[in-house]
Amino acid sequence: MTLTLTNSSGSFDITKLVSTVQWSGSCTQCARTLSFGLLADGAPDCSLGCHVSMSENGTGLFTGIVLTRTRSTASQVIDLTAFDYGIYLKQNQTSMKCVQMTPEAAAAAVCGEFGIPTGSLAAAGVPVSRKFFGKSLYEIIMAMYTEAAKQTGKKYFVRFSGTSLNVLEKGAAGRILVVKGGSNLIDASTTEDAQSLVNRAAVYDQNENLLSVMEDAASEALYGVMQKVVKQKQGEDANAAAADLLKGSGPEQRITVNCLGDASCTSGGSVMMQESTTGLCGRFFIDSDVHQWKNGIYTNKLVLNLNAVMDEKSAGEELAASGGSSGSPQSAGEYQQYLDNLHNKVSGEGG
Repeated sequence: MTLTLTNSSGSFDITKLVSTVQWSGSCTQCARTLSFGLLADGAPDCSLGCHVSMSENGTGLFTGIVLTRTRSTASQVIDLTAFDYGIYLKQNQTSMKCVQMTPEAAAAAVCGEFGIPTGSLAAAGVPVSRKFFGKSLYEIIMAMYTEAAKQTGKKYFVRFSGTSLNVLEKGAAGRILVVKGGSNLIDASTTEDAQSLVNRAAVYDQNENLLSVMEDAASEALYGVMQKVVKQKQGEDANAAAADLLKGSGPEQRITVNCLGDASCTSGGSVMMQESTTGLCGRFFIDSDVHQWKNGIYTNKLVLNLNAVMDEKSAGEELAASGGSSGSPQSAGEYQQYLDNLHNKVSGEGG
C-alpha cells in the first residue's frame, strides 16, 4: 500500500509516516473514506483541502480530499480523514426538471452542471418524469435510478474511479473473491433480524380507497401481521410494488466476515462464501466494507447480505410527461442547452 499526499508545495510519499490506514464505504454512502494517523515529526503540510491518493501494488484505489483533521497535545499523530469525490454529490444541491429522461441522462446532466466527469453510467433505459428543487446531486441521481429500478428490477449504486462518477448495477460480472475457511477467512458471524420484514401490503387508490390486500399467510402465522401501505399512482402498477414489498416477508440475515485483505471487496460487489461451521455457502452481496492496513497486515471486514439492496431515494416530485414550464430544462439535450445559455449569460454579465 502506498499513500501520497499533495499540497501546494507538491506531492509527497507519506507511506512510512503512517502506521494504520482504514479505507471504507457502504451502499448507503455516496463517498468512500480514507482515515489514517500521520506522524507529525517529518510530515509535510497536511492542512484541510490537501489531496490524498492510495494505491496497492500499482493499482489506484482512492483519490480524495482531506476534510477532517484532528491534533492533540497528548499525541504526536495527526488524525486525517479524506473523502473521495462522491462528497461533491452530497454537498452540492440544484434544481432540475426531468421529463421522460432516463436516469443515465439525468446523471450526466447534473454532473455536467458541476463539472464532474462521468465514466460508466448504467443504462437503465427507462424514461422518468420528476422535478427536484434544492436536492443534492446524489439524491437526484439515486431517485431517478430508484424509479427506473421499479421496472428493471435491478439495483444500482454509485462509485468513483479517481475523479469520475460511475453508476453501476449490483451483481454485474466482475472479479468475485472466494472466501474460505482454513484459507483466507479469519472469522464470520451471522445475525437474523425479523424487525423490518413486511408480510402484508394494502393497496389504495389515489382517493385512499382500499383496492386489494396481498399477504404472506405463513409469515403472518409465524411473526404476526406486519403491514405496509401502497398508494396507486397514475401510470404505475401498485400490485407490482406490493409484491416487491412482500419479498421481505422473511427475516433479514446479516453476515459479518473478517478475512485477509483483497482490494476487490468493496460495497456493491459480491463474494463467494465457503464456510461449513456457519453454513455460509454461496454468493453474498457486500453492503459495507472496511479495509485496514496495520503493522504490515492487510485485512477486510465485510458486512454481507443474501440480497442485493439499493440505497433507494424518493426525492423530488412526480412530473407529468406534458408538464414543465418555458425556460426550464426538460430533456438531456434541453438541459445541456440550458446550461450553455446560463454560462453565456454569466460570461456576458462578467464582461
